[in-house]
Amino acid sequence: MNGNPVSNSTIVLSGAMNNNKYFKINPTTLVPHSNAANKDDATPLTLKKVGSVEHVLQHGGKFGEAVAVPTQANLHKLVMNTTNMAQAIRFTVEDNQDGSFSLKAGDGRYLEAEFASDSPLLLKSTNHGDQTKFLWGTPSDFLSHGQNISFFGTGQRYFVLDSNSSGVRIGSATSGETFTVEVVGNNRIAIKASNGKYLAVDDSIHGRVFANADSVDDSGKFLLVQMGPDKLALKGYNNKFLRPAYASGGAWLCNSNNAEAYQFS
Repeated sequence: MNGNPVSNSTIVLSGAMNNNKYFKINPTTLVPHSNAANKDDATPLTLKKVGSVEHVLQHGGKFGEAVAVPTQANLHKLVMNTTNMAQAIRFTVEDNQDGSFSLKAGDGRYLEAEFASDSPLLLKSTNHGDQTKFLWGTPSDFLSHGQNISFFGTGQRYFVLDSNSSGVRIGSATSGETFTVEVVGNNRIAIKASNGKYLAVDDSIHGRVFANADSVDDSGKFLLVQMGPDKLALKGYNNKFLRPAYASGGAWLCNSNNAEAYQFS
């Protein structure tokens, strides 16, 4: 599972990890949109495959090219203004293994974002930090407030609620617990189980997830991390990912450094 967009697909680009702002063309450069939660004004882009591993960014009949920033050596901005694909920047798409992807130019520099108002996307350095990580849309596009869902995880099984402990664990291969999503902002959700309680992480028991909270605090807020067009990972307030402990009855734990992709129905 990875966070790479599909070649030749139409995407809207947003910053990952610490900022989920979408990007729009204004007037020829891609800049962060002022409303981080709304993609309506984002510019749709095509990630066009032009070689075995190379891609260019396209909008309409225009391609992304590198334009030098005056007075700043080895700094270029991405401008969507050339109709000649031969002049377009060619990128390889790198999977960051955390639900995000990066675009690396042929000279080793990464496309990166600075989220000041109207700051363009830049080709700046070979450093691969958070500012070089992008999502192709935001995961919250997939889930809405009040939506009822079931999580379907690795091992081809749904998650269920343990009637004795209220712990969440891997269960049936055919059906699972119905949870209700509550959007709490900043690409985070709270999750309510059928017992009327919210999921919360208990760090005193290896990050075990229980449906036992009457209200939502930080331990019950989960960051959505995009892992593909219909897959999400969940990251807790402790900066760890939710993964089932298969050796311990499949209990859902929030203690992993590695993302686990979930589908939902």
